[in-house]
Amino acid sequence: MEIRSKTIADAHKKVCKEIFEDGEEIITEDREVTFEYPEPVLIIIEEPLKEPRVSSFCGFGEHAMEQYTNDLLNGSDNEFVYTYHERLFEYISYDMVSSEYGINLFQDYYLNQIYELIEKMKKEPTTRRAQAITWYPEHDLLSDNPPCLQRIQCMIRTGKLHMDVNFRSNDMISAFNQNAYALTKLQELIADELGLPVGRYTHYITSAHMYFERDAEELKKFKKEVYK
Repeated sequence: MEIRSKTIADAHKKVCKEIFEDGEEIITEDREVTFEYPEPVLIIIEEPLKEPRVSSFCGFGEHAMEQYTNDLLNGSDNEFVYTYHERLFEYISYDMVSSEYGINLFQDYYLNQIYELIEKMKKEPTTRRAQAITWYPEHDLLSDNPPCLQRIQCMIRTGKLHMDVNFRSNDMISAFNQNAYALTKLQELIADELGLPVGRYTHYITSAHMYFERDAEELKKFKKEVYK
């Protein structure tokens, strides 16, 4: 399914309506009931910084959105299995080095993927290789809490900075709005570093779903807003 909207808020309303009406019941690995859209969902937002950026039925207000955005861009003291800031700005990588005894060893270091993709686009404005990933196969394949966001790719086209993101899984009623809000702020940060205006934001989800029990309050607000 493809959804096109001018704003994040409008896209949020449209995608939730489609899932609410055409979703299929799926029991998750955590034994929770979800309604999942039966095919991947592609959301294209043409003016991602245009208001309204927060939908009327979103469970997070502007202050909470800004805090979530700050955590993504600058890091947080909250303890969790992973954070998107760590995966994007402090991705653990490894270099093979030789010890004084001639034995090859692996030395870990932190890779700021966002800095590197910005530098890549400065040197090669037409590049298709400016991307950042979040997945650690050795950890995430066996984790009970692997990251939902998988990949970010940026491209400069038509004089604008466009961003495409891939989610393996996305809770559309309660998480999509804050994800899109924060990631388009990241898009704005990258665009500013390049001296470019913000272009389209594309959000691709393999499993777009809603939790009917967990997000009951948001669903009530959603139904009241959409089915007046």
